[in-house]
Order: sequence, then C-alpha cells, then structure tokens
Amino acid sequence: MLASACQRRWWPYPEERSFATPGVGLLVANGILPTVALLGEARRRPWAAFAHVAVGGVLVGWIALQLVVIGYVAPAFQVGYLALGAVILALALPVLMARRG
Repeated sequence: MLASACQRRWWPYPEERSFATPGVGLLVANGILPTVALLGEARRRPWAAFAHVAVGGVLVGWIALQLVVIGYVAPAFQVGYLALGAVILALALPVLMARRG
C-alpha cells in the first residue's frame, strides 16, 4: 500500500532525483530522536520530557508537511502517525510543565 503511494508522479520537485534527503529526515525524526528520548527517560535525565515533546511535535509537523507536499495518499499511515504524535504531545506536555513549574 505504501509502496504504491511512493511513486515519483506526485513528487513536486522533478530536479530531485533521490529520496535520500527525506529518508535522512525520516531516520532522524522517527529513529534517532525517539531513541534519544527513550534513553533519556530510562536514565531519568531532566531533559527527557522536553525530548518527548520534541518527538511528538516533530511527528505532527512531519505529517502536516507531508499532507501539504504530497497530499492524502496513505490514509491509514498518515492518520495513525498524526494521532500517535498528538498522543505523545498530550502525554508529554503536562510532564514537561510539571517539571518546569
């Protein structure tokens, strides 16, 4: 399903021949940043709550940007990840506010 959505016909930048740049962005947004947040929480670092807020915000922002650039092409993935980002934000923001207040 996702493979059919990832075709070049919708790609708005014909001069860009590679998906490497968005791929690196996905690696950072969905791989490295959540891992850093998880390790920070496991080690009880004071910045862990901020890292979780960043993870949720980046995920919501990524999906919003994706909807603007390529449209609504993979509904289950886009809605699911948007909801996941919103839940992460909803759970992390009160913790961050409590630690700061």
